[in-house]
Amino acid sequence: MKKLIGLIACMLLLGFSVLAQTRTVSGTVTDKSGLALPGVSVSIVGTTAGASTDIEGKWTLQVNNNDVLEFSSMGMVTQKIKVGTKKIINVVLKEDRVLVDEVMVVAYGTAKKESFTGSATSVKKEDVVKIAGSVGKKLQGKVAGVQVIGGDIRIRGFGSLSAGATPLYVVDGVVGAPKPNDEDIETITVLKDAASTALYGSRGANGVIIIQSKKGSKDSKPMFTVKYEKTYNKLIEPQWDIMDAGQYFKMHFQGAGYDYTQTLKNITHNPYNMDQPYKQNAKGEWVLDPKAKLLYNSNWKEKALKVSQEDQVYVAVSGGTETTNYHWSAKAFDYKGHTETSFSKGVNTRFNFKSELSDRVSVTLNSRIGYSEGGSSYTSKANENNQLYLSYVLSPAAPIYAGTRTMDPASGLYKYVYDLDKTGKRMWDWGNPNYKDYNPLALMKMDWDKSYSFSAYVAPQIDVKIIDGLVYTARGSVYFGTSKGDYWQNPFHGSGQTETGLSQRSTSHTRDWNFHTSLKYKFDVANDHHFNVFLGYEVNDRDYEYFYGQAKDYPLGDITTELSVGAEPKKVGSSTSEQAMISYITNFQYNLLEKYYISASYRRDGSSKFGPDNRWGNFWSIGGSWRMSQEAFLSDIEWINNLKLRASYGVLGTNSIGDYKFGDYYSMGANYMGATGFSHTGLPNEILGWEQSDNYSAGVDFDLFGGSRLTGTVEWYYKNTDGLLYDVTLPVTTGFPSILKNIGEMHNTGIEVELNGKILTGDLKWNTNATISTVKNKITSLPVKQYITGTKRWIEGGSRYDYYIREWAGVNRENGDPLWFCEKDKGIKDAAGKYIMKDGRYVTNSYSNAPKYNLGQSTPKAFWGLTNSFEYKAFDFSFQLIGAWGHKIYDGRYKTFMHDGSGKVGNLCVDALDAWTPNNKDSKLPKFTFSGTNKSSYTSSRWLVDGTFVKLKNITLGYTLPRNIAKSLKLTNLRIYATVDNLYSISDYKSGDPEISLSGVSAGYTMPTSTTLRFGININF
Repeated sequence: MKKLIGLIACMLLLGFSVLAQTRTVSGTVTDKSGLALPGVSVSIVGTTAGASTDIEGKWTLQVNNNDVLEFSSMGMVTQKIKVGTKKIINVVLKEDRVLVDEVMVVAYGTAKKESFTGSATSVKKEDVVKIAGSVGKKLQGKVAGVQVIGGDIRIRGFGSLSAGATPLYVVDGVVGAPKPNDEDIETITVLKDAASTALYGSRGANGVIIIQSKKGSKDSKPMFTVKYEKTYNKLIEPQWDIMDAGQYFKMHFQGAGYDYTQTLKNITHNPYNMDQPYKQNAKGEWVLDPKAKLLYNSNWKEKALKVSQEDQVYVAVSGGTETTNYHWSAKAFDYKGHTETSFSKGVNTRFNFKSELSDRVSVTLNSRIGYSEGGSSYTSKANENNQLYLSYVLSPAAPIYAGTRTMDPASGLYKYVYDLDKTGKRMWDWGNPNYKDYNPLALMKMDWDKSYSFSAYVAPQIDVKIIDGLVYTARGSVYFGTSKGDYWQNPFHGSGQTETGLSQRSTSHTRDWNFHTSLKYKFDVANDHHFNVFLGYEVNDRDYEYFYGQAKDYPLGDITTELSVGAEPKKVGSSTSEQAMISYITNFQYNLLEKYYISASYRRDGSSKFGPDNRWGNFWSIGGSWRMSQEAFLSDIEWINNLKLRASYGVLGTNSIGDYKFGDYYSMGANYMGATGFSHTGLPNEILGWEQSDNYSAGVDFDLFGGSRLTGTVEWYYKNTDGLLYDVTLPVTTGFPSILKNIGEMHNTGIEVELNGKILTGDLKWNTNATISTVKNKITSLPVKQYITGTKRWIEGGSRYDYYIREWAGVNRENGDPLWFCEKDKGIKDAAGKYIMKDGRYVTNSYSNAPKYNLGQSTPKAFWGLTNSFEYKAFDFSFQLIGAWGHKIYDGRYKTFMHDGSGKVGNLCVDALDAWTPNNKDSKLPKFTFSGTNKSSYTSSRWLVDGTFVKLKNITLGYTLPRNIAKSLKLTNLRIYATVDNLYSISDYKSGDPEISLSGVSAGYTMPTSTTLRFGININF
């Protein structure tokens, strides 16, 4: 018996030793279609041991027979498998009902959308690279509530009168960190309501855009990426043309009363081969002589502007070991702009790294270094340094190249003989009537404005797991930026002639550092109660320094433009600006039974931009959601995957104003009669405080039908902003133009709808995304009756962007005078003494007698987007439409070239040829008179058009090499593609792209949007 017991004991011990023996198990993880899934986490339940699948979905791990393996990946259903005696374990992961893009990076962490109480939308990396341009352009039409007009981005309306209204950018958890290259972006998440943005306090009042960069996968072989892209940008042309030399001469000849002497005196140049190219026929009409020919036709636009080009090369490598992951990238670009002097080139590199030093401690490092240089003589102002403006406005009758107009004795007609330099090249003509001693094409070669910049950013972080669920985080970040500028105006021609040459050198330095420390504690009570508590502290400090020096008198030209060479110093200056903020943060989240969710946030910010009594602001939010689909009364409805109701309320604020606005400050260095002195820079306002907004939001999220065929959100919001920051105009007697005050109240409200559908899921895949948003802006309180600023008026009950201008009434048929609507006491009468009426209203021909009226708004009442994506075998195709309605555009660009003679020698639109004459009394255009004073081209509704538009925003076509062919070439993936942005628009606006600024005012001197064509190849191996 004893022997038997001993034998059994030995067998049991042997069995346990076999079971406890460690061995190697491997396998492959794929999706349901058989495609390998890289980056899947394979972990041993109850331990910290684990691995990740490589680019082929393969994994290897040391295990025991009684171990349980857990396979998890974002967007896939987690599986658990007991090892037993298996040597190879192949796993097929199913797509989770919560999609990949439903796991979002939010404020100070991540969250599944099904459990998130706030309002947020994520854009995937695949969509980021399709659209060229800024982050706002990539979000346009894809995220409801995000309005992108021109270069302006607004989230849920317009919350301020003059303080900054742009959203806050957060990159990898750091506010204001450098934005990654498009290829380095993993996701972009837009936070819109108080529940999602309150953790950023005063800086989140205008919404938050969170950008998460790529990090690489643990336990993965290096994956390399090489990408090349070629871009062409063509400026979107208006639907009207400017006059050529012949049309221009005819217009001015007509405006001078058909007087050749006066015409030549006005425009200074006759481009024809004869002195009197127009003759009167038997009917008394002025017609062009058949022998009249143009000697030249100066097309300044064609010479000054061109299609810009850019080359980009991007390389990256990602991977990791069992305890580390990394992502490194570098990008070089070379851009040649729309003008000869416009260029930009540079290189930047990013390195992200994370290492688990132990089971409880991990360190992270995000960094970026960049260098760029560029140049341009272009300015956005309407002056002689704006090539776009000049290319349209300069007289086409003035020659580009110098020459002599000589008569041919044989024909009696003139020839134009160009002047040549010693090398045989044409010489520039400097006799342009628009500007004295000026030729913009020549000055682009003789003057320059160049810049050079270098930046470095580093953000180290440490995470310490104190106990299960409790994690301490400390993160610091430092940004250093330095730039240098060189500016030169030659001494021979143009603006620099008055100084005999002008040189300027400037430098600037920026230092911005942040420190963050926090505790996160996640724990459960009785399995049904789930808690998440966050406590944090942050401090931010920013310094900016600027220096410049000028010298003049360079009679030898640009042999050297060093300041020390200038015979006379002209000006020198420097400035320093500082700002700082301290913040205390807390957040509480509670989840009951995965059905009921509550979140609450509180943040206290202290800003150096306000006085001691109002320096601190308190911002908070509370939100809740209810997953109705988890209730028993809905659990049997198979076509409802997820249905959630949510609501939130919070108080946010903003300090987006300049530095040193509240105090009684003086500026030193204000010289008076050669002595150093002080100047009073502004009146104090010690009670200056935060703008604060009350934010309400309520919505429903849904996921319907098998495979999440239809997902979306419908949401209502209301945002009321009080204590609006605005520079209030002061009487001249104070000696100060204005003072910054908290003056009024305004609200925004609207509806947002987002829909995502999987229409086809077979060999031909068809996904669609649609968004529509409405916004209504209303000023509810002002301390005065009205504020008038530019084309807008602010009154109680009105909008921030209401037009307030004179109303155009057309043209007086009898004399060609312009007419505006007016009140009866300002109306004009005809020869019979009767009031002239238009549409039953009184009119006047005096601009000053015409009152202003509210005539619509410049911002859309609603805007929408529609994106369709298709895949068939190796091909992919997508297109995006966007649109807006309910607003008007003030076509200032068209106005600039319809000046009716007030612009003197400035060129005109061809439409102006139809101006009123005694023989053309039915014209809708007033008469043209050189140096006219009728003010017909002044600000009025004559230039207002319906802003409604539909735009083909993007088309993308790609081809991906089949996997078996790519594998035979030792590649993981190879894709070639072509994409076009801003291809076509339908709109009443005739001056180019209908997407202009929030003010709704287009200008003849602002560089318009381009149609962008890109070709690229992307290789992974």
